[in-house]
Amino acid sequence: MFSFPAYFLTDHPNEVDRFMGSCVILVTIAYTSQALGYLIGSIFHITNGSIVGSAVLIPLIMISLHGLDYNSKINPFYSFLMTLLFIRNGIVGLCNILSYKRGPLECKESFCIYVQMDNFMKHLSIPVIDYRHQFGIILIFMIVFRIMGYLSLKCRLNIELVTKLSYYVKKIRIFK
Repeated sequence: MFSFPAYFLTDHPNEVDRFMGSCVILVTIAYTSQALGYLIGSIFHITNGSIVGSAVLIPLIMISLHGLDYNSKINPFYSFLMTLLFIRNGIVGLCNILSYKRGPLECKESFCIYVQMDNFMKHLSIPVIDYRHQFGIILIFMIVFRIMGYLSLKCRLNIELVTKLSYYVKKIRIFK
């Protein structure tokens, strides 16, 4: 609902492919975040879940935004870690939708470094990848989070399994 007016108010190209791609990426990120919230809500009680949700999302956002300006200079472990985050894939997907093969921007100054969007993408060290690839990765995260949320809720509601697990946990605590 918000992406429709925001796309046109920010003066992006009036191309159906770009508009639909940005809407698809934004909606998929929203549903993936919702699935992560369902997963956290099915594991924790409501008071603990609100704290754990914030404690999980803040590092996700910080790591996803890490290295946007100097991506080539960061540790390979962090570079690999960033590819495993759905928020980072959403950022890369949106930047590729809105910037890839786009005409030059209007500039009223004598010199503008970001007239060509390719310069902007190079400055942020964002790889040029088809947004459908990023969409697929985000979709996989959404499916995994939903399945994990379902399984954790099923385990939580299964009283026999919970009592058996708590029995074994108590046995382990006795030996320590």
